[in-house]
Amino acid sequence: LVHYLTGEATKKIAYPSIPTTIFSSPKLAQTGMTAAQASEQEEDYEVSDIDATSWFSYHRVNEPVSKIKIITERKTGLLVGATCINKRADDLINFFSLLIDQKTPAEDVAQLILAYPTIASDLTSIYV
Repeated sequence: LVHYLTGEATKKIAYPSIPTTIFSSPKLAQTGMTAAQASEQEEDYEVSDIDATSWFSYHRVNEPVSKIKIITERKTGLLVGATCINKRADDLINFFSLLIDQKTPAEDVAQLILAYPTIASDLTSIYV
């Protein structure tokens, strides 16, 4: 901060994505760019809605609702934002934050082998 105040540093501060969660039932979580922000720049971003309620990882624990929204940058295909509502949204949003901050391409996520059936294993189907 001192370097910015004294003019020694001029490089723009790169803030990480900050996950937020509402601990209700079901939980609601968001990180990165919001769908509202993306809709203001439709030519640059794509918003995808996913209903994962019937996916085995949610169905096996009687999850009544599981919806996920991801925002990707059209030019690069990189994940820039995510919102989810389900009982495990607090865990899932942390995975999304990591993917956003590490600028992980969907192709790299598709190559991961993750324990199944877990919330993490769904990343290879969500972000493709």
